[in-house]
Amino acid sequence: MKRKTILAHPASETRKKGEILTTQLIGNILVLNYWNDRVLRGRYCMNTATGEYEYWDAARNVWRQARLNTMVEHDPWCYRSINLKKRLEFDCPEDEQRAENAIAPKTKWQESDIFSRIYDWESDYSGQVRDNRRMSHRNRIERLMAQIPPIPDDFTEWLFRVAAHGQEYAFYDKTGASYSCTACGNTSPEQKWERAEGGKARHNDRAICPICGEAVTVKRRTDHMTYETQAMLIQNMTLDTSVSRHIDVKLQWSAGGKKTVCSEGIRLIFQRNYKVRPTKIYYAYINKSCWDPDPACFDEHNPCNRRIRETYLYPEGVREALKGTAYDVWMDLFPQLAEAGKKLDYNKLLIAGLREPDMPRVIEYLFKGRFSRMLRETAAAVSTWSGRYSGSLALDGECIEDVFALEDRQKINRFRQIDGGEQILEWLRWCDHTGKRIDDVTLQWLDRQKMSEEQMSFILDRMNPCQIMHYIQRQQKESYKGKSCYVVLTAWKDYLSMCGRLRKHTEDEMIFRPRELKRRHDEAVEECRIRQEELKEIEREQAADRMRDKYPGAEEHLAEIRERYEYRDDQYIIRVPARLMEIMQEGAALHHCVGSSERYFERIMQKETYICFLRRAEAPDKPYYTIEVEPGGTIRQHRSEYDEEPDIEKIRGFLRQWQKEIKKRLNEEDRRLAHISAQKRQQNINELREKNNIRVLKGLEEDFMEAI
Repeated sequence: MKRKTILAHPASETRKKGEILTTQLIGNILVLNYWNDRVLRGRYCMNTATGEYEYWDAARNVWRQARLNTMVEHDPWCYRSINLKKRLEFDCPEDEQRAENAIAPKTKWQESDIFSRIYDWESDYSGQVRDNRRMSHRNRIERLMAQIPPIPDDFTEWLFRVAAHGQEYAFYDKTGASYSCTACGNTSPEQKWERAEGGKARHNDRAICPICGEAVTVKRRTDHMTYETQAMLIQNMTLDTSVSRHIDVKLQWSAGGKKTVCSEGIRLIFQRNYKVRPTKIYYAYINKSCWDPDPACFDEHNPCNRRIRETYLYPEGVREALKGTAYDVWMDLFPQLAEAGKKLDYNKLLIAGLREPDMPRVIEYLFKGRFSRMLRETAAAVSTWSGRYSGSLALDGECIEDVFALEDRQKINRFRQIDGGEQILEWLRWCDHTGKRIDDVTLQWLDRQKMSEEQMSFILDRMNPCQIMHYIQRQQKESYKGKSCYVVLTAWKDYLSMCGRLRKHTEDEMIFRPRELKRRHDEAVEECRIRQEELKEIEREQAADRMRDKYPGAEEHLAEIRERYEYRDDQYIIRVPARLMEIMQEGAALHHCVGSSERYFERIMQKETYICFLRRAEAPDKPYYTIEVEPGGTIRQHRSEYDEEPDIEKIRGFLRQWQKEIKKRLNEEDRRLAHISAQKRQQNINELREKNNIRVLKGLEEDFMEAI
């Protein structure tokens, strides 16, 4: 669009009021000048040769790539030509005819009005721009993918050697009574095949091929074998880029021989001279089930949810491909891991190299120390998103003892021999800290069952892991047949918890290690049900003891005011509780927050407010109303069961009488405390207003009864 040329031509003016369009033809550009009450609002321009359009916003003096309706209606999502026809008017017939001639109909079915034509021209141009942009993006990716080198010739041979560990098969042909060996590709009669130990070869037996002499696995009941895994290639592309290719691989054995089918899912392009991102990721936009896909079918989106998993790394060319990239800290170690055939999440390790500078050194410790399983789990413990390590190793450790947090070198050697992982390391650390020993059988059982120290902490102070293992296994045979170890452990923990509530002596072996766990567990459940109210009372009493220790002096303050605050008439009684336990019982009986919220105990301790009980004279021991009252007699709250207020008018009348009576009994200290309490009350109300807590404010306002 020739913007300067257009602005050099002044807009043709109008003398009419309202929303008026005047037109100009500047070269092959049609200009619609939009006037509103003789004020120029904008100039819409369309190239009649290409369909390109934009408008000049007169108010802001900027150009915008937008449609005509956006300039006029400011609604880009709703285009209705009828709205424009109703609102807009051409200044004169010549202006309208000029626009009609410049914007010709695209088809014979097109509507005849000029605004519909403009909309069609805009849509065609926008679609063409989108198609061109999409094609340019596609061509750029295809040019990049064309630079990726081919898969090495020995890739298939390497896969069978590393991933399948050289596994070979002999498939039986019933028709010919013969076996086909995948190692040499030859067929030989059944009579020549014998087991390695001697005798006729049967299904899944190991046998020696009579032709090539290779050890193979005999298959009489199937005609093929398949193994799926993932492989990774790191290759140089150009001087500035290299690529990491993640390929889903299917290895197949059949009577016809061996073959490999691949489905390359993800390509990571490493930039050597990067400014923003060191890596760009491209995903195959076909499903993994489509093996041997078109190598050009990659995009920046991931519609098929392709994922990187643990993989085997092809060793050739890794050093050269990583050199000079952001991941060159791995250029020496990765080829060694690949040559050793280690199946790891190499992609996570690449990311960790950017975020955890000590990770390469720890991985080298684990690899050269032959801690194979710990090596895999350490790589898997890296976050794909942040690159941070979340495992239990100390990456900043200066030696292997520091890394494992094990002081005993013998335990480290033992850890290597049993090829331990995170779970076993946790238990060896427990042995180090406690000075106790766990045998290998118990360690392996703990590892298989995924039993952590935290899960077994409830019983570890009374039984060692070996005893726990034997006890759980016995319960699985006798009481919990078919149940997992976790189910037994959970039932055991639940049983001991109930014993604690029932105040049984849980240090007694007869209690903490019952012969029949399920029966004793069920008995404890039934006893807890029967003694439910008693247990709740015990728990409340224990809580009250804690509150008494936490808020010292609260019960003494209640005792000081009892004589002045207690009152009665023919219908109602006001009582002052003697213990905090009574307040908790009152709250539980009436189902409100007085007994469960610690703020009331804190206020009693500080002499800000007190808690009193209102009872009916006919039922003096049955909870009815709970009163929160200030030292001067002002009532902050009065609530009955479930925060309701039955017979509130009668209650208020009695409370007024009570306020008048206790006012006569107050001393100077009460009046001083009443003044402080009023200030704290106002401060609390101000805080609630700032938080806009309307519900609580309204409740306090309804309950408030100031002492007169």
